[in-house]
Amino acid sequence: MRQGTINNYIKFSKSFGGVRKCYEGKPTIAVGGFMCEPTLMPVAPNVMAAGTLVYADEQARTIVPIYTFKVKSVDASENKITIEKFETGTIAKVGMKLLVVGSDLAQAVSNLSTVIAIDSSNADYDVLTVDAVSTGGSTSYTEVTDTTGKNPKTEGWYEDNAGATLTTDETPDNQKTYYKKVVTSGTAFVAQGDVLAEAESASVKKIKAIPNGLTYCDNVLDPDAYAIDIDYIWNCMEKPVLERRMPPLTASLKKALRDNECYFRFSNRK
Repeated sequence: MRQGTINNYIKFSKSFGGVRKCYEGKPTIAVGGFMCEPTLMPVAPNVMAAGTLVYADEQARTIVPIYTFKVKSVDASENKITIEKFETGTIAKVGMKLLVVGSDLAQAVSNLSTVIAIDSSNADYDVLTVDAVSTGGSTSYTEVTDTTGKNPKTEGWYEDNAGATLTTDETPDNQKTYYKKVVTSGTAFVAQGDVLAEAESASVKKIKAIPNGLTYCDNVLDPDAYAIDIDYIWNCMEKPVLERRMPPLTASLKKALRDNECYFRFSNRK
């Protein structure tokens, strides 16, 4: 956590740039309020960070966050993706359909990863269990023929050849047949260093919206809220925007901001 007032440590800030101070200068806020559906917000007490990409609809006066995630590592054998996180907490949700952000945001991708479970116990990263990180692979279960001196539980053996039941036995039971999982790697479509974002839907495999702004400050949803207003910015040219203090960006996402007449001078300085 970063130091707040006096001796307090805070998780979010309503000041511009948020708790991570990602804006060196005071940015230009779009006029008026923009309503965000509560279901699009991180689960409290997790926080939408300042500098989060958004799509704001000027006519409807609504706003859609576009969450991005930097991939730390991928475990293809277990369909797990480890993503970076910072002080504002866990942003990913079960059910999210994630794609790798490419060079052309208008281009549909071939594959998505749907989040099935999230391990958020580490302060520096989240581990997402997804339905797939590769294509063309296979999983099978083969019978263990030699159990001598082995701990079935430690070995991660199964008690059926469909892999439905991991054994709890710590010593071999002669009345049981054990199976081990054999995973044949396919072609991975998620890799370390990739930036992930939410897809529009399972059938429309494009980024959920083209960004036209960044959030002004950190935003957290009150548990009793039925709606939330989000301020967004479109201009901060006087002083740099520190992109290492905000959710990850790609060259294509920056280009989308420029194409939507947003004016930011990004800096890699921490």
